[in-house]
Amino acid sequence: VLGYLCHRRGLFPFHASCVSINGKAVAFSGPSGAGKSTTAVSLAKRGHPLLADDITAIDATGSGTPIIYPAFPRLKLWQDSLSSVGIDSEGLERNRPGMSKFHYRHHEEFAAAATPLAAIFMLQKAAPGLDEQITRLERPVEIISTISSEVFRPRVGQAMGRRPALLAAQARIASTVPVYRLVRPFDLKAIDTWLQQVEGIVGQ
Repeated sequence: VLGYLCHRRGLFPFHASCVSINGKAVAFSGPSGAGKSTTAVSLAKRGHPLLADDITAIDATGSGTPIIYPAFPRLKLWQDSLSSVGIDSEGLERNRPGMSKFHYRHHEEFAAAATPLAAIFMLQKAAPGLDEQITRLERPVEIISTISSEVFRPRVGQAMGRRPALLAAQARIASTVPVYRLVRPFDLKAIDTWLQQVEGIVGQ
């Protein structure tokens, strides 16, 4: 519903989870299963307030830095993700009956104010045995293509006549926000290592 509302209200609906690090919005995007929500809840547990999960509303209509509008204090997490951050799934609402994915209401750390977008990390799982790797995307065509691949329901926006606005938003984000590719291991054993790297990059 949030994604459709973004299209209706002229916002850019980005398939990403987002946290605030030192007052800067940091979005984590990628295909389903890449670890967007897991990364967000892990950073929230490290003291970085949650801004959004799964769909991030971006206002890229101004001339300055794009702005993230907060969503609501809830994440959808698989059982292994809950276990990795020490959250008991007992009593949590399942995303679907019989599914090991749960709704975690995260009220403790939530950023309720609009926040400038400082970085985007595109998540990708590494092959077994490989370490994490973070590289910054440099070519404008690659950056715009990467952002375009994670627009929520682009055909819905186009049907509403928003194709030019979506393209303009992608160009604005690509020209003002650094985009990184974060290749991470399949397991979560080394998660603190790459979270620290993210914190270091955003804090620069």
